[in-house]
Amino acid sequence: MLTVLVIDDEDSARDILINCVPWASLGVDTVAEACNGLHALDIAYNLKPDIILCDVKMPKMNGIEFAKRVSPSLPECKIIFLSAYSDKDYLKSAIMLKAVNYIEKPIILEEVIQTVEQAVTEIKNFKEKRFQSLPALRQILCQTLASGIIDMDIVLKQISESKLCFSENGVYISCVIQVYPNEAGLEEQCNKRVLEHFNTVFDGFENQLLYMLRGDGTIIIHFYTGSELKIAVLKSKLRSLIPASDWQNEQGYRLFIALGNEVTGLQYICNSYQNAAVVTYRQFFSGYNKLITYEEDNSTVYSLDSGVLRDFSASLKSSNKNEAISIVKQLVDDMRKHANTPPDQIREIFCRLTLIMSRFSEKMNIPLLNDNSTMEISKLVGAITLSELENNTHSLLNSIFSHLEAFNTSQDYTSKAAKYIIDNYNDTNLSVEQIAKVLYVSPNYLSSLFKSGTGKAISQFNTDVRIERAAELLRTTDHKLHDISKSVGYNDGKYFSKVFEKVMGVKPKHYRGRKYD
Repeated sequence: MLTVLVIDDEDSARDILINCVPWASLGVDTVAEACNGLHALDIAYNLKPDIILCDVKMPKMNGIEFAKRVSPSLPECKIIFLSAYSDKDYLKSAIMLKAVNYIEKPIILEEVIQTVEQAVTEIKNFKEKRFQSLPALRQILCQTLASGIIDMDIVLKQISESKLCFSENGVYISCVIQVYPNEAGLEEQCNKRVLEHFNTVFDGFENQLLYMLRGDGTIIIHFYTGSELKIAVLKSKLRSLIPASDWQNEQGYRLFIALGNEVTGLQYICNSYQNAAVVTYRQFFSGYNKLITYEEDNSTVYSLDSGVLRDFSASLKSSNKNEAISIVKQLVDDMRKHANTPPDQIREIFCRLTLIMSRFSEKMNIPLLNDNSTMEISKLVGAITLSELENNTHSLLNSIFSHLEAFNTSQDYTSKAAKYIIDNYNDTNLSVEQIAKVLYVSPNYLSSLFKSGTGKAISQFNTDVRIERAAELLRTTDHKLHDISKSVGYNDGKYFSKVFEKVMGVKPKHYRGRKYD
């Protein structure tokens, strides 16, 4: 039903309008009156009428001035002006104030009824459109309550139109849900799934909650915790939204649910929302798929001891993998004790660790930016939780130490192969296959490692060792060339002479002769 306010300084005019118009049949159940604009202001603010019939010329405050004063607070109210004068200025003002009509006195009852019917039709059409756009209205109301900047009269009216059981002094609690798809590009799809699940879980409680979806995928909800939706029931229902496992789940997303504190009064919902927003920062420390309720936290902000970075750098230089991992673990454990630390401050510390690893890798010729490590570095930059930072740092450390172990393995095989050649250069059958068999590796793998480690092929190294030993014998003994040839692994004297000349630049006999000149 609708309400009407009649304003006229003439008693007879008010009498006709109040008693002769069939208000009930027009859908009006309340009709109030005032004798001038000033008197009508308080009535209008309290009654919040749907329709105002207002005389133009009145003492103390005329109808046009009254309408200007009251319109901002009653933007949906339909105003019908009455006047015994066809004043063009008044008509212009009425048009500017978007009056439904301008009725000339003396009052013709049929014209008044027709004009009121027109206003009632406009009001009903407007309310029907608003009902169809109820979700949008609720979203606006949700955002308004979160902001804390509210006009209580307007909010209460919007609550009534939104069919909510919120009351001015009810008990409320705000919630923030953050949605994280397991794969990029599925944000919209995952948000839709979460909201569908939410609506299913809270089926039957639609008039006790308001929610909105922000552009960043964050869902803001205000709950009225009276009636059947007590805090324990609310928490149980919210927990049921959380996917069964952390990474692999049918829904394809992970959640973090932050719950503020209970507050009394619509105007304090913003405080509960702000505390829920504070809790979202603590997700960085707690991880995904958790429901956390706001609690006071007086912990201090984490301060990094510069000695940690020096120790971390030293563990890399000494190739102590366990020490490096232990330092990161202790660092993370200490950080978790300081949940009030801004996440960006923690990320900056891990960036410094990454820089140390990057510089060490560059010095050791480890291709940290040329393999899967590139992906791990990008994950570090986009990490949402402390656990992700820790895990991705471990992945980088594993990559570094894998390269170091491979390098050490390469060096080990190279030195063993070189020693075997030095010890067995006189074996005429010495070959890559023979050496590889002794070291239990494939010939190709050994050849690759040896060439990478020494810059020479195994055959070339073997030749260099043999010729160097032959040159020593030529300088220090008078053994025959044939015997020297055999002693350094060559059965064919002519082939030995050819190889010797190629390496030393002179034939063996001339080398010996030059030695004794």
